[in-house]
Amino acid sequence: MFWITATFARCHKILAADAPELGEQLAPDFLALLSDLGVSSTAALLRRADEVHRYLPRLMGIAQAIMDVNPDITQSGSP
Repeated sequence: MFWITATFARCHKILAADAPELGEQLAPDFLALLSDLGVSSTAALLRRADEVHRYLPRLMGIAQAIMDVNPDITQSGSP
């Protein structure tokens, strides 16, 4: 969902410059996507970002555990 949302946001930036009327027409769809993701305000976005930052150490630990049991995986991505 990250890349879908990021691409949608980039498209809105372009539309704001090149076709503002179309951007305004599509704005409710973008806001609905954000709402579905639980991001319906700036405060919600900041809370979500904080949750992601707090989760990163756990994610790194899981990734390291996967790499530890799979010696063919390297951190650089090359064999």
